[in-house]
Amino acid sequence: MSAENTNKKHELLLYAYSLLCDVTPKKYDCGMLCGSACCKENTAHGTDGESGMLLLPGEKELLCGTKDFKFVKSDEGELLVCDGSCVRELRPFACRMFPFYPHIETCGGRYIIKIKPDPRASVICPVFSDFRKRKTHAEFLRNAKKAVRTLLADDDIAKELCSQSDMISDIEKLRGMLLNGLR
Repeated sequence: MSAENTNKKHELLLYAYSLLCDVTPKKYDCGMLCGSACCKENTAHGTDGESGMLLLPGEKELLCGTKDFKFVKSDEGELLVCDGSCVRELRPFACRMFPFYPHIETCGGRYIIKIKPDPRASVICPVFSDFRKRKTHAEFLRNAKKAVRTLLADDDIAKELCSQSDMISDIEKLRGMLLNGLR
C-alpha cells in the first residue's frame, strides 16, 4: 500500500473515530449495566482462540503503536484483542459501533446504510435484553451513519465494511430461521 493511500485511509479513519469519540449508543454509560462486558474477554464467538474486534484496512497500522492491543490473524481478518482497559480515544471502529453494525446495501450505485443491532452482541450486551433500554441515542445513530459514509469513500474499507455487513446479515437471517423453526 502506498504511503499516500495509507495516509488517506488514516485520515478517513481518524475522522470516523472523531464522530464516535464522545457519543455512545445510550445517553448514559451503558457499561454500568454490565460492568463493561463488551470490553472483557468473552466466549460470545466460541472458545477457540481469542475474541476481539475485526479491523478495517489501515486500522492495524494506525493502532499498532499502542501497547494495550494485541493483533491476531483469524479466518475473518485481523483481530484486535485488548485486556479490557484501553485508552478510549484509541478504540478501533468496531468498538465504537458496538453493539451495532452498519448494514450496507447498494442501490443504483449508491450505498444505503442502516445502523442495526449486532446479533452477536445479544449474548453479552444487556442493552438489547430490556425493551425499555432499547431506545438508541439519536446523535449516535446520526454520527455512526456519517462515519460509515465517510469510510465508504475508500475502496478497500468499503469492500471490508460491505463484507462484514453481509456476514452479520447472514448471521441475522440464520438466527431468525432457527428461532422461527423452534417455535
